[in-house]
Amino acid sequence: MNAPLIRLNKGDAVVIDGVRYEEKLRTKCSLTLCPIGGEVARTFTAEELADLYFDPAGRMKIERATPAALEEELVETVSRPFESFTADQQTEMLKRLDYVKGCDRFFPRGCYSKRPDGGYAKIALIVARYRRLVCARDEGCRPRSLGLDEVSGSTLRDWYGRWIRSGRMLGALAPLTHRRGSKKPKMDGAVRGIIAKYVRQKWLTLERPTLTVVHQMICGEIELVNSQRVGGSLVEPSEMAVRRWIGKNLDRYEIIFYRRGRKEADHEARLTKRAPVATRPLQIVEFDDTPLDIIIVDDNGKPIGRAYLTAGICLTTGMIVGWYIGIENPSWSTVMQALRMAVLKKDEKELEGCGAESPYPVYGLPEMIKMDNGAAYRSQSMVAAAGQLQIELRLVPVGKPHLKGKVERFFGEVARDFFSLMPGRTFANVQERGDYDSEGYARFTLRDVRRMFMRWVVDIYHNRPNSRSFGQTPLERWQALSGAGVRLPPEAMDLAPLIGLVINRTIVAEGITFMGLHYSSPALKDFRKRGHLGQQWMVKIDPLDIGQVLVLDERKHRWTAVPCVHPELVDGLTLRMWMDVVSAARDMTEQGRRVRRSSLLKARENLMRAARKAGNKPRGKITEKDYRWMQERLDDPDFKISVELDESAEEGKPRTPKEAASARRKDRRAAQPTSPDHDRSATEPASKAKGHPVAEREVPGAATKAREQEVADEVEELEEEDKLRAFREDSARKSGGPDLGKTITTPARQQAGKLPEVSAPPLSPGNHPAEEEKQAKVPVTSAQSPTSSGVRSRRRSLVDENDDDLFG
Repeated sequence: MNAPLIRLNKGDAVVIDGVRYEEKLRTKCSLTLCPIGGEVARTFTAEELADLYFDPAGRMKIERATPAALEEELVETVSRPFESFTADQQTEMLKRLDYVKGCDRFFPRGCYSKRPDGGYAKIALIVARYRRLVCARDEGCRPRSLGLDEVSGSTLRDWYGRWIRSGRMLGALAPLTHRRGSKKPKMDGAVRGIIAKYVRQKWLTLERPTLTVVHQMICGEIELVNSQRVGGSLVEPSEMAVRRWIGKNLDRYEIIFYRRGRKEADHEARLTKRAPVATRPLQIVEFDDTPLDIIIVDDNGKPIGRAYLTAGICLTTGMIVGWYIGIENPSWSTVMQALRMAVLKKDEKELEGCGAESPYPVYGLPEMIKMDNGAAYRSQSMVAAAGQLQIELRLVPVGKPHLKGKVERFFGEVARDFFSLMPGRTFANVQERGDYDSEGYARFTLRDVRRMFMRWVVDIYHNRPNSRSFGQTPLERWQALSGAGVRLPPEAMDLAPLIGLVINRTIVAEGITFMGLHYSSPALKDFRKRGHLGQQWMVKIDPLDIGQVLVLDERKHRWTAVPCVHPELVDGLTLRMWMDVVSAARDMTEQGRRVRRSSLLKARENLMRAARKAGNKPRGKITEKDYRWMQERLDDPDFKISVELDESAEEGKPRTPKEAASARRKDRRAAQPTSPDHDRSATEPASKAKGHPVAEREVPGAATKAREQEVADEVEELEEEDKLRAFREDSARKSGGPDLGKTITTPARQQAGKLPEVSAPPLSPGNHPAEEEKQAKVPVTSAQSPTSSGVRSRRRSLVDENDDDLFG
């Protein structure tokens, strides 16, 4: 596999097996690293660096250089995860990200000067107008009914400077609330509302009245309000105050548009547009989605509708960096899964499973993503993930698909080439389809389409020469430009923000519980020690791999991986597959009982067996509907599992004499009467204390006393066994035969002089009444008649304690 080289910034360090290296020499296919403080350099190929970076043991990571010009108070916030901030801080950070990216877009073109009252102020107005248009479209109202964000040029310069000095980190845009002073508006809110009303209804018209006339209307309205107002009057604003309000809330384009017309406004605000040029791999990636021209069937052959394709293409090389095919409508989850495939290393087993023969050496972080302006691409999860990974998102205006023509051209090739010979095609339109019955001829399931599409992309599309790339294939062009390197986060664990389910959990003695599964590790115990009682910890779940979860370390502001304590249950399963396993196990369990581990293992085996029978590895898809379903059922008792042994396994197991004696001792303890003043809540578990949880205290030395009692019980059992053995040997020796069950009928005086004073072993716990009645019917002989001393002799039979009929 021709892997691309990793690109390092100035001052970055590479840590391999605990040794820090710095870049010394870079070639097209290799990278020479020199140990910091050492002299012996090592040369690594691109494949070796990729294997070290993606190693599950985390053998390699990248340490970014700390900007020297960054303020001390920003060093901590720069490296914090986005989820560790409050909701208000996250909203403000995403807002500031729009403004600084506007500066990063306009300044390289030389359109504006870098002065607070010049370029920064103009860019702030452009971005504010754009944000207002987006907000108005989402809320379904007119843009002029909303106000503009009041961001001055000096404030934007401060944001942009902090963002650049931090290396374009999203954390640098966090609001510094501790430095913020009083921001109370000096003008009453009712006065601002009256100004907005008359400016928009009277001043922004084609009749173009003067501001003096509008100011007189505003003062007349305020005078009318004061006449009907009780408890204080409103202050009339000056004409200059109205002019300042217009300057803060209306941009020049809007003023010219409503007072002079669209044509003059477009002419006044025209910009020379030029498409961005990509010169290295993953510099610009176009993402889009489209419905596929084919009908999908389920496993029973029943048509279920058309599938949707979400794909991304590299503009420089033409390689398909990632894609996702699903039945659900395009949403943020489908986009995130396609982006996840683009960033991660491709699965070699999946490539072998589909029969692909060519390599698929594409992975890394895109520098810029051009995408549609739909709601799926403007979600907060998408913007936050892109901000953390330093990916620029560029939304294409509505109704202008030609601005992302490369991915649109790829969708055309998929329709004309990939689906050209497949049964169940829907064609481009009704006229082209004619009398063809698409649902009647449909044959392929979603698994089949995914498998065939993977092979078509890898073996056909990537090896097709392109005249726009000087006759090179996308794979050849990628291999030729791979020496430029691709961006990667410092650690492979940082790719988790691409897709994940964030929940809050309390760390208990068993660890963290999610969907009936327990996750625990030594690091989790340290978190619990330094946290307070009932503290909620932020946990991130990867729906495609539930073998581990990520817990946010609030002290270091880093994600920590915690494995599942039952790996045999979740190995290779997605969250959707685990839900299917639990549902199947519930069907095998009696109503009112919890799901046992054996049932889960059996359901898992049935799922795997069905997948192997179908000739494919089971894969789960996570849709937006699934996410809502999981959020509602995170603590559903139906997903609690029990790890005790099954009752059937305990019933057939024979008990030893020691276990039988222990059972009898438990029965005797249970039969003892309980004192009335005995506190049951002190001994009962919390779940049985009258239905209320009781905090069970750990008494000092309780474990030691319990162990001493167990040892004393064992010694007592051994002594009883020794006495019983001695009694049997003595009885056998005196009777002259091995028959240990023979009845002893010697006179009472002889028995009193010969037999040791050892109590006979007890009968079964039930004290068989049949034996007592049988002994009562035996006639009394002379040997058994009362003696002069008044002692009556009894028949005594030796009972074997290992008798299963008596002792179970």
